[in-house]
Amino acid sequence: MYYGQAAVQIDEHGTVNWSHFEMVSRLHHLEMQTRFLPHVSVLIAALVLAWYYETFDFGLFKYTSKKKGDAVDELLKKKHQLVGKECIPDTNTCFLIVDSYYLENGRLTTKRDLLLEEHTEYSLTGVEVESTKPVNWDNLDSREWPVNKVVINARYARLLVAAGFIMDSLSFDENEHQDILIAGLGGGVMSNFLSEISYLNLDTTVVEKEEILISIAENYFDHFETKEMRVVHADFVDYIKKNNKKYDHIIVDACENKKADVMCPVSKILEKETIQLLKKRLTMNGSLAVNIYSTKDASTAEKTIYELFSNEFNSCFFLEYFKDKKVLICSKKDNWTWKQQKNIFKKNIELIDDMFEFKLSRFLH
Repeated sequence: MYYGQAAVQIDEHGTVNWSHFEMVSRLHHLEMQTRFLPHVSVLIAALVLAWYYETFDFGLFKYTSKKKGDAVDELLKKKHQLVGKECIPDTNTCFLIVDSYYLENGRLTTKRDLLLEEHTEYSLTGVEVESTKPVNWDNLDSREWPVNKVVINARYARLLVAAGFIMDSLSFDENEHQDILIAGLGGGVMSNFLSEISYLNLDTTVVEKEEILISIAENYFDHFETKEMRVVHADFVDYIKKNNKKYDHIIVDACENKKADVMCPVSKILEKETIQLLKKRLTMNGSLAVNIYSTKDASTAEKTIYELFSNEFNSCFFLEYFKDKKVLICSKKDNWTWKQQKNIFKKNIELIDDMFEFKLSRFLH
């Protein structure tokens, strides 16, 4: 009865004494908390132990921790995770960064793709990311895993890099300085790879028009400039017009940022003046590799593109890396095509496979 009386006590002026009420209330709550503290402590301890030991059965209520089961299995069940979405300012063009999980030879493999939101069937960049420690519940978020820069998953990217070595424009002589120019950054998989080949004297310049892609490459694909590799924010055609430097190998992987009949290369690359400039920017022994990707009537598009380049270069030919998917390779040298130099090129491919583990021999015959 004491607490009930205190709650309605009236002072001499006929008003409620709120300070006295609050003080007594606090004492009441304190006593209640003290009385139930052991029970609450036991409950909290039980929940903590349940979380740690994976499950807790409390009659009608059963709690199961997320720690139950294998962490790798959790990723494999998830299959995909959206890592990020970035858009070109003031446009409807957006890019998705997606991690995918699967088993390869019994090993968890995580692939990170850069996708055009409008056309997700095509990956602009594909890399592998992997945890520096065995995967468990504490490091399950693949967004925090580093990129394995020495792995190139996409066949077309392997072939674009390898083309310079296939054509004898690039060599494995560590004492020979060699210059490479790349049109189009994407996630930077090729330039990342080239920058990791420390035993070769390779100097790489990447030209990218879209600033957002430079940011994406840095934030999601661990792409950063080094002493031997730099990124130039510029239109590629403008760049080769203004710069007279010659390169041993030029890679053109500049693609449209919207769905088109010809996604790669961009239409500006296919202009006669641009093709002539590409030839001028090559050394005498230099080579050009162009990623060709068409979404409609591929054979007609490839024929047109081949004619445009073969009209300017001494030698041009296609190498097919998937059915109806090809890379165009051109040279200033006469008779330097797959048909005419197949034996030399196949020996070079075997050496490339041995050095880089590209496995090109499996699909280039």
